Amino acid sequence: WRKSAQPQNRMSKAQKQMLKLSQTHISILFFVLSAFCFLVAGLLRKFQPVRMVSIKPPQDMTSAGLYLGNEITDPAGILVLCNGYNNCSGDLIRQPQWRQFAKEHRLVLAEIAFASPEDRLTTVGYYYVWRGSGQALLTMLDKAYPQKPPLLMFGFSGGGQFVARFQEWCPERVMAWAVSGVNWWEPAPPDGEGYAPGIIAIGDLESRYPNSVHAFRSRLEKGCHILWCGMKDVGHSLPEATVELFRVFFAEVLSSSSPAWMPVEVDGEPAGWVPSQRVKEEWEKIERTAPLEQ
Repeated sequence: WRKSAQPQNRMSKAQKQMLKLSQTHISILFFVLSAFCFLVAGLLRKFQPVRMVSIKPPQDMTSAGLYLGNEITDPAGILVLCNGYNNCSGDLIRQPQWRQFAKEHRLVLAEIAFASPEDRLTTVGYYYVWRGSGQALLTMLDKAYPQKPPLLMFGFSGGGQFVARFQEWCPERVMAWAVSGVNWWEPAPPDGEGYAPGIIAIGDLESRYPNSVHAFRSRLEKGCHILWCGMKDVGHSLPEATVELFRVFFAEVLSSSSPAWMPVEVDGEPAGWVPSQRVKEEWEKIERTAPLEQ
């Protein structure tokens, strides 16, 4: 009986080859499925949901919209991103660096989609927040988040024009701000007390450099907690190292209700204040210029 049963348990050479081939196919299929899942997960992280809200544009505006992302129920604040003039693309809110920063610090992300006729932009456009654009932003934010979380604001070029004016028009809502590439400024407030801390960055190859130097020095004299970041050999652009400085600055302001402000200098010239050693170290990584009119 044993001898007759033994051949029935043996696998033929062809069967063994088929089994080996099947195992190889399974391994390949498993690898392909794993790679596909990894790719889908990456795409989902990159293209997280972003929605847009809008209201009727105020006078002298052609668009009054707001992108919202990383929407959570109890945020520590709202990070408002403001791109170049009339840029309504929503590009900044989709950048992984800003999305990761917002997630780590429990922040809602927002990006303005504001525009004005180009021939009126420099005189009555959305840069001038008291003409309606400032209230438009608050209306959309407060409808989405009636608890009114504090605002952190970042602006480049035309977006910096908006942020520079908004933080002085409505200081009670702003926790911190950072701008780069701003051309012209309003006069400094009479007293720096009650205004949010901020950073003024500008490339030394820009024609608008002297305007930012004057804006910085006049606000520093009034007692504002402000930091100068003149960028050597930089034109109208914003290096990633400077954007990272902005993020570190925001993080440090968020983490402390009463930062230990420290004065800093560039080439013996006062360059404002930093809220922590960490911000100072990040600031020192950038090849800086002194706040002197050229």
